[in-house]
Amino acid sequence: MQGNGPVPAPDQRAGGVSMGQVQRIARSRGLSWALDGLWLLALALYIFAGLDAVPFHGDEATLLFMSHDYYHLVQQRDFERVYYTDTPLDPSEQELRILNGTVPKMAMGLAWDLAGLTVHDLSSRGRCHRAWCDKVGCQWTSSPTPNMARS
Repeated sequence: MQGNGPVPAPDQRAGGVSMGQVQRIARSRGLSWALDGLWLLALALYIFAGLDAVPFHGDEATLLFMSHDYYHLVQQRDFERVYYTDTPLDPSEQELRILNGTVPKMAMGLAWDLAGLTVHDLSSRGRCHRAWCDKVGCQWTSSPTPNMARS
């Protein structure tokens, strides 16, 4: 029976790539993964280092306020409170439910719940940060507690 060509040496694979080359490629991929991990860790540290330097934004206050829905749905099991009706208890709340997605509100609700905070730590309907309101003259109602703002 005739062979299919020359038999490769024991230290070579098909295609002429030696085991040493395969090991170098594997090491370089491992190094690449390690460098990627270090880079992501550095970016995360950069983000968390500046967390307290970033001012609180009005949209965050609105989403935190709307995380009351988490309280109504998950903790109180009061589904009627968030259903759409022609005559809602608070028309602006219903409008915000329609305009904003569900995931951010529920994620914020879960975050403050896991952090050990309660619905009483939430702000009332604040539209913007006090410093910004002082600058532009809008009405400031209240901000959430510092622990709530960080959660």
